[in-house]
Amino acid sequence: MTIQEILDDCVTTRPQTLLNIGVGPLQYNEASVFRTRWPKIKIIGLEPNLLTFLERVSHYPGKIYPWGLWSAQCFKTMSMVTEAKGKSSMLDPDPSWKGKWSYSNDRVTKTHTKEIVSCTTLDHLDKELKFTDDIFLWMDIEGAELEALKGGHNLLESGKIKWINLEVSVKPRRIGEPSEDDLSRYLGQYGFSIHNRYNVGTHFQDVVWRQK
Repeated sequence: MTIQEILDDCVTTRPQTLLNIGVGPLQYNEASVFRTRWPKIKIIGLEPNLLTFLERVSHYPGKIYPWGLWSAQCFKTMSMVTEAKGKSSMLDPDPSWKGKWSYSNDRVTKTHTKEIVSCTTLDHLDKELKFTDDIFLWMDIEGAELEALKGGHNLLESGKIKWINLEVSVKPRRIGEPSEDDLSRYLGQYGFSIHNRYNVGTHFQDVVWRQK
């Protein structure tokens, strides 16, 4: 499914804000699709990888910040995958999977560097940026999604977030990475249920949760 088809399938009212967490390299264009579809939408992006942030900042169709997202405001060590741009994570790779997959996991468990990054929370972003209703949360942060969601208790409870799109590993590749069931149990506390799955593959899939 294309991003347009995803939005056709799950969005019935116009989002006021896109929270684009883990903006990623130039080929990741969800923010541009949202801007084209809804020209007046507010777009907030987070990209803690400084090189990627600098690559994106001048052409990003919204406001972008060089921060990570976590369960608390803190500094975290980010594991940078030198052979796979866009695969950096706050979680360490699981070495037990090294060499078992021909695609994603081989790259995830190869050469790494470490970088200290500043992390914020969803609740702090809401407090500082004063989000309005009807938020679409689009998050691809390589296994750290549950920790990031835990920093958004007040925002999730407020009902402002209506849709959540997460990339979920079919077989976790990182230490502490949540399963789809883990994410569903957590989001279910706030009235979210799975609406659709797409890009379903051997290694990962995208999942859309929507408020009931």
